[in-house]
Amino acid sequence: MGKRSDGKKGHSGSNQNDEGVSGRLSDSVFIRLREASTGRVVSQAMSDSAGRQSSVDFSEVGDAQVMARGRPRQGESGSKEAVMRLAAHLHEQGELPSAFVVVSEEEDPQGIPPDGPVDAEVRSTDAGTKGQVLLRAQVVRAARGEILHVLGGTGSYDNGTTVADLADLLRGSVDKKAKRYPPVEMSKIHLVLEALDHQAPVSAQPVVDQFRLHHAGNVKSKGFIAIWLVGPTEIYRLDE
Repeated sequence: MGKRSDGKKGHSGSNQNDEGVSGRLSDSVFIRLREASTGRVVSQAMSDSAGRQSSVDFSEVGDAQVMARGRPRQGESGSKEAVMRLAAHLHEQGELPSAFVVVSEEEDPQGIPPDGPVDAEVRSTDAGTKGQVLLRAQVVRAARGEILHVLGGTGSYDNGTTVADLADLLRGSVDKKAKRYPPVEMSKIHLVLEALDHQAPVSAQPVVDQFRLHHAGNVKSKGFIAIWLVGPTEIYRLDE
């Protein structure tokens, strides 16, 4: 069965039924392969300038074989980057104005820290609405568990899992944050699941599809304005 791959730049493979396409995002290089007949994602791989590598192969029955090399990113280093990418995405969708700034807890150019239980705010810099808060975001790492734990210790992971288990990692991250805040606070913020560390492939399309099928209704009831998954190559809304 032929396969095709997604990306921004590409080349043709030797098999006339296949297409090979690669892409580059920031400091990462990625490739995603799909079945030509169904569009199903069967494999994807990434590498970055820090020497981290990852690949995952998906079977038709929901199994996933994950390989990763290199130490994972530490702490919440991707929080502001995730919110910046989300803001740019919403701007492209026409949901944010053209001029805005992302203000994190650590960096506040206006001298006004984010209000409430948030990691970052998106504020307007348009002349007429300068300083107006457009979006308030709480950020959590999308994947905590065996993959990153093992990588943190040995720098190498090669094991089988399932798409359902990867989706459960996302659900666990949502539940963790939902338990920390009362409904009145959650109703004011966007929850951003930061999945920029590609070594745990929770932002792959099969995982997102699994999550939406089995968990979207439950997480929507938590009360956040919206729940977003920001991965290395794509951004998904998970609660719809």
